[in-house]
Amino acid sequence: MYANGKENASGKKPALRRRFQEGSWRCRNGVWSCKYREYVDRADGTQKTFDRGKSFPGLSERAAKAAMQPILNTVNAANKAEAQLVVSPASRTLNDIVGDYRKLVVPHRKPRGVETTESHLRAHIIPELGQVSLTQLDVRRVQEFVNKISPGRSGKMVENIVLTLTGIIRHASKWDKEVQPINVSDLTML
Repeated sequence: MYANGKENASGKKPALRRRFQEGSWRCRNGVWSCKYREYVDRADGTQKTFDRGKSFPGLSERAAKAAMQPILNTVNAANKAEAQLVVSPASRTLNDIVGDYRKLVVPHRKPRGVETTESHLRAHIIPELGQVSLTQLDVRRVQEFVNKISPGRSGKMVENIVLTLTGIIRHASKWDKEVQPINVSDLTML
């Protein structure tokens, strides 16, 4: 069940995730600055997120990080009291990743590319691999998928379907370190 009261799609219990802040650091014109998030509970049980930042003019990177650490320690101590429920990576499926992909990547793609991707997902990828756990989605599993869809289709069609699948997995590997990208050159196209 998520913090908003909904259950995950697979019906499994999600894991707790602590929002540990290390800060996002950058240096502009010799001034180090750090951005971080602070979570404040509201009376209705929801949380409000505040994006905060602090600059450290005249300090080195090491000195700036040392000066910022007490602030981050205070924020992390407050955040540890409240945890957010999320789905553990082991129970996430390709359907979950496709949902994330549709929300985060599809809005930035051209309409014709989206049509092609949706066609590949609807006709080939989701029916075969939609319920597969991300921990089971490896080169061997994708090769079995290629072998299954190859008969009766041109090599170019199979290649395009596989490129759609591996592209979605590649994007997911950027968001979730548990997901391993699959290189198309590791596959044998029939």
